[in-house]
Amino acid sequence: MSERPGPLPEVIVRSRFTHTISLDQHRSVCFHAVERTRLVVRSDVVAVLDALVHPKPSLAFIRDHSRSTGLPEEAVAGGIAELLQQSLLFGGTLEEEEAKYERLAAGLLGNDPEQMREWEAKWSAPTMDRYASVRVARDLSSFAPLTHHASVVLLGFCDVHFGADLLRDEARGRGIDLEVSALFEMQLEAAADQKPDFIIVGALAARHGHWYRSDGEGDLSADRYLRAARTLIDRLRAFTAAPILISNLPVPTLTPRGFADAHADSPVRRAKTINDGLLDLAAASRDVHVVDVDAALSRVGKRATLDDQLVPTSHLGGLGWWSMLPEHELRTIHGVPFEERVSDVFGIADSLLYDRTIAAEQVDWLQVLLGAGRRKCVIVDLDNTLWPGVLADTGAPFPPDLDHTLFSFHSIYAGIHQALKALASRGILLACVSKNDETVVKELWRYPRGAPMELLLTPEDFVTWRVNWKDKSENIRSIAEELNIGLDSLVFVDDHPVERDKVRQFLPEVLVLGDSMLTLRAKLLSMPELQVVSITEEAKGRTEMTRAQLERERMREAVADPEEYRRSLRLRCLIEKVGADDDLERVHELIVRTNQFNTTAWRVPRHELQTMLRDEVATLHVLRVEDRFTNYGLVGACLLRGAVVELFVMSCRVIGLGVEHALLRAAIRDSGAPVVQGRIIATDRNLPARNLFREHGFEEEGELWHLETARSPALAMLEDVQVHD
Repeated sequence: MSERPGPLPEVIVRSRFTHTISLDQHRSVCFHAVERTRLVVRSDVVAVLDALVHPKPSLAFIRDHSRSTGLPEEAVAGGIAELLQQSLLFGGTLEEEEAKYERLAAGLLGNDPEQMREWEAKWSAPTMDRYASVRVARDLSSFAPLTHHASVVLLGFCDVHFGADLLRDEARGRGIDLEVSALFEMQLEAAADQKPDFIIVGALAARHGHWYRSDGEGDLSADRYLRAARTLIDRLRAFTAAPILISNLPVPTLTPRGFADAHADSPVRRAKTINDGLLDLAAASRDVHVVDVDAALSRVGKRATLDDQLVPTSHLGGLGWWSMLPEHELRTIHGVPFEERVSDVFGIADSLLYDRTIAAEQVDWLQVLLGAGRRKCVIVDLDNTLWPGVLADTGAPFPPDLDHTLFSFHSIYAGIHQALKALASRGILLACVSKNDETVVKELWRYPRGAPMELLLTPEDFVTWRVNWKDKSENIRSIAEELNIGLDSLVFVDDHPVERDKVRQFLPEVLVLGDSMLTLRAKLLSMPELQVVSITEEAKGRTEMTRAQLERERMREAVADPEEYRRSLRLRCLIEKVGADDDLERVHELIVRTNQFNTTAWRVPRHELQTMLRDEVATLHVLRVEDRFTNYGLVGACLLRGAVVELFVMSCRVIGLGVEHALLRAAIRDSGAPVVQGRIIATDRNLPARNLFREHGFEEEGELWHLETARSPALAMLEDVQVHD
C-alpha cells in the first residue's frame, strides 16, 4: 500500500493561512485559505494549532505535548503528520512559508495569497457548517497509527465529496488508515499526481439531463452512460493500475408514467440497464469492481435516503442533505419561507444515512481488497443453530415432511445451511463445536428422502469437529491448533447467549455471531471478513485439501522416521516463473491470507505486483505441490526485487514438508546473482518463517540476510521437484 507519512520536519508552525471557526461546543472547522483544505476537529486538535503559533522543534513538541495530555506520542505524531498533510501546519519557518506561497500565487493568475486569506476568513459559521456538516470531527487519538494504511482518490461530485470524511471514519473503525483525496471527475491529471492505492468513482456526470424522453429527441440510452464509464476507466488505466471501484446508480423510486411506463427509456429501466452494463464492463476489465450502491440503499430504505422523491431524477443524491439546509437558504427564493422540513415529512432520523450507507459499502470493498480482518474458518454450533431443537430429543434435524415444511419456519435454518455452503465454495473452512454425544449426532444427522441436499449441510461439509461435553472455548482453541491458523482467523456461531459470552471473554480474537438468528444468514453472506473478490479453483477445493492435510498429519505422527514419511507421501513440486500477464489472482490471495510462513507480511497489492513484473524490477516464482493424498495447488510464492527476497510466503497446508527449500533454491538459482539478500520482518505471527534464510546458509547483517551463491552447498534441487521457466 502507499507509504506511511515520512519523517516529520525538524521545525513546525501553524500556517499563517490557517483559520479556525467554531461550529458548535464540540466541533471546529480548520481550513487553509490558499490550499482550500478543511478538517473538522475537536478541541484537542485546535489546542495543538494554538500551541504552534510560533515555530517549535517537532520532536520536542510531540514529547512535551504527550506528557502534558497523557496521549501516546504516536497519536500526537499522527495528528501532526495529518495537519502537515492538510497544510494547516507548515514544516519550517513562517518566512519560508511566505516565500513558498508568493511563488505559488504567481502561478495562480496573479492571486494574492493575503487577499485569498481575507476572503476565506469572511465565511460565516452557518455557511461553513453547511459544508462541514457531514465531516467527522477528529481528535488526536484518531490519528494513532493503524494496521493498514492506504491512499484513496474519490472521483465524482458532491455525492462523493460530502462523504469523504465519513469514508475515512468508517475505515478507521475497521483498523484502516485512509488518506482520502476528493477530486472532480474531470481532474484526472490531479489523480495521476496522487499515485493512489485505490480509486473510487461515484455516479458520472453522464447521468444528468432528461431522464424521460417523450419527444423522441436526444440520446438518453444507457449506452451513453456506459461509454462514459468505459472512457473514464481507459483514461485512468493510462496512468495507474490501482483497483477501481465504480458505483452503480440507485434505481429511482419514481417513474413519470407510473404503472403505464413500460418505455425502454424509463428512469427505472435505464438505471437497471446501466447497472447491468457496469457489471459486464467490470468483468471485462482488470481490477475494476462495482460498488452496489443501489442494493445498499435498498437495504436501509430509499424513502429516507434517495432524493428523487423531491427533485428531478437525474440528481440521484441523498435525501438527508435537504434536511440540513440552514434557515437562510429556505428563504432565498423571493424571500418566501418554506415551512415544511424534509426530516419531518420523510422520517429521517439520521440526516447522513445516505452518505454513511455508501461509505460502509465502499469500505467493505477496500477491506476485502486489503485483506484486513479476513477470516478463514467458521465454527458453528449444532442444536438450535443448524436445526430447531436438540437432536437427541427430536430424533432428526428436520421433520419427515421436510419438502413441505422447509419454506415455513424451517426455512430460517435452511437459509443458514445454504449460506454456510456458499462460504465453503469461497474457500472458507467449516467446523463445528457442540456439547453433545458424538455417537448420537452421527446416528441421527440424517435427512428424509427427497430433501433438497443442494441446500443442506452434512457432516462431510466440515473439515473437523468437536462434539463432546468440554468447554467450547477449549474446543475452539483445539480446532485452531489442528488447522494451524490463528484465533483471529475464526468466526464462531452459536444461538446460546452464555456460550457466546464465554467465547468473547476467553477468546477475544474470535469473531462471535448468533445474537440474532434472523439476521445470521445476511451477516454470513455479506460481512467483508468472509468475502472474496473472486473464487479460485484452489478456494473451491480448500475443504478437501484441508482434510487431506489433516490425514497427512495423522500419518506423520504414526511414522517414526521423517525421511520414510516424506518418501511415503510421493511428493511432487512444480515451480514456475510467472509474469505480469499471467493470472495473479491466486498469488495475491495467498499473499493476503498467509500470516505464519510470511517473511515480511508485505500485503503487496495485485496491481503493484503486476507493475513490478511488467517493469522487470522483480521476479516471481510460485510453487505447486501434490502428494498421494491430494493436489494442494499453488501454495508458495517467492518475490525477488533485484537480488533481494522481499517476500516469501507459503501456505500452512504444506508446512513441515520441506517444500519451502525447493522454492527458495529455484528462485536463487534463477536469479543468477553472485550475492542474494533476504529480508525478515518479525511479526507476532510469522515465527515459522524466521529461520528460512538461516537454514539456507544466509548470514545475518543488519536487517538483511546475505548469501554468496557460489559458496552455497544448498542449491541442488531435489529429485521430486520440477522447475519450469
